[in-house]
Amino acid sequence: MFTGQKCARNVSDVRFEAFVSSCQHESGRNQCGREFYYVNGQPFDAPKFVKVVSEAYHAYNKNRYPLVVLNLVYDRKSVEVNVTPDKRKVFLNKEKNVINSYGVFVQFVREKRRSVCRE
Repeated sequence: MFTGQKCARNVSDVRFEAFVSSCQHESGRNQCGREFYYVNGQPFDAPKFVKVVSEAYHAYNKNRYPLVVLNLVYDRKSVEVNVTPDKRKVFLNKEKNVINSYGVFVQFVREKRRSVCRE
């Protein structure tokens, strides 16, 4: 069993709906691969988001991996999902800003700031 925070925070025109497992010592998973990323409910491959979470999580718990479920609620006009036949690759408008905002969001969650996230 794991603990974590269920969070939703608006950043510009994107809303993050996320669950990130606790980073307490000896919590988390022994193996990676339990990170699920969605844009408007559709799964997508998100290597840049995985990197942001891994860096933040490993700052607190080096030998474990988080469980992450993230849904980006994004304006449909600002996201292109018809890039590949399996629709796992997406193009996000202002992707760099969204990833930077997500990094700040993850740091706040990790620091357990109640102004951002309630348990």
